[in-house]
Amino acid sequence: MASVQLGCFASHPSRSACALPPPKPDHIEPGFDSGTTSEKSSSCLINLSGTFRRSAAAAAMELNLVWTLALTLLLAALISMSFLLPVFNRTNKSVTANATVKREGPFSVAEVAKHNKETDLWIILKNKVYDVTSFVEEHPGGEAIMNNAGSDSTEGFYGPQHGTKVFEMLDDFYIGELAQ
Repeated sequence: MASVQLGCFASHPSRSACALPPPKPDHIEPGFDSGTTSEKSSSCLINLSGTFRRSAAAAAMELNLVWTLALTLLLAALISMSFLLPVFNRTNKSVTANATVKREGPFSVAEVAKHNKETDLWIILKNKVYDVTSFVEEHPGGEAIMNNAGSDSTEGFYGPQHGTKVFEMLDDFYIGELAQ
């Protein structure tokens, strides 16, 4: 069957290959052509041979949709990573920061008391000494970590405010025993 073009869009890249001038409003009606051999929608044209042509506007809309979807997925992945990275970083940062500070006790109460600043913070928990300096900025309770800086934090530490993850992290900060 011979291909007879019933109409072309002026913005279509193959405009020069069209056999007929652009359709006039009275020439092709929205929906169906008079002989139902050609169907026209707002975004495409079907000729008698059955080949399908999309308008440039329809192609651009599809491309915009694809890019929007891709960027949305990328943004979702980046947002997810921003929540996950601090969790992974926290443990690695602590271990690295305390690896050079690992000292063997016993430490006196007076020595622990000297470490009571945000930049140098030790605490005592059940007669064990912990250097939590690298955790101060990440502490979910904010400044509450400073309440017992350089002193015994046992009473304030063990309670419903700390989840099980906190107890798993303690070993990373341990530096020695408290002298009796």
